[in-house]
Amino acid sequence: MGRFREDLSNPLTPKQKFERAIKQSLFPGLIGTAGAAGIGMAEDTRADRDYGMGAQGFLDRWGSAFGQNAVGAVVGDYALASLMHQDPRYHPDKQKGFGQRLGYALKSVLVTQSDSGASEFNSSHLLGILVATGAATAWHHSSDRTATIFGKRFGYDVASSAVYHVVEEFLFYKDAHRQ
Repeated sequence: MGRFREDLSNPLTPKQKFERAIKQSLFPGLIGTAGAAGIGMAEDTRADRDYGMGAQGFLDRWGSAFGQNAVGAVVGDYALASLMHQDPRYHPDKQKGFGQRLGYALKSVLVTQSDSGASEFNSSHLLGILVATGAATAWHHSSDRTATIFGKRFGYDVASSAVYHVVEEFLFYKDAHRQ
């Protein structure tokens, strides 16, 4: 099994979901949130402009992005996934073909597997992103707490989740057994 591939043969216990959420927060979380902070700083986005520029501005952005990511992982991929009996792991597509696999990876933000293996709406992950976006909005400067900025943060997190699933599909699970 590849370094970043997960063993998908058995459902996770709540304890395993918690441990996974913490690990995901640290890696790839630290790297991904550093990238997000750098992009936000380079674009000087309205969502975090009040953090300013320079090293301190970058660190403030990174801390905020890391916190938002960690809240989403712990709330969505551990707590809610445990309560709703959903599997927070990415399960690669079983079909061949680039377009098929790309669509599957993008759709997997909205569709997940239950602990029993059935496909269902990915409510635990999306609600986790919603809670994390609310938390991040609360700790941002007051001028960065608008409904528009909230919506942008939420959309960005959903989109980054989809991009990560594409990376998983085509990099981590590139040699998975397909029909």
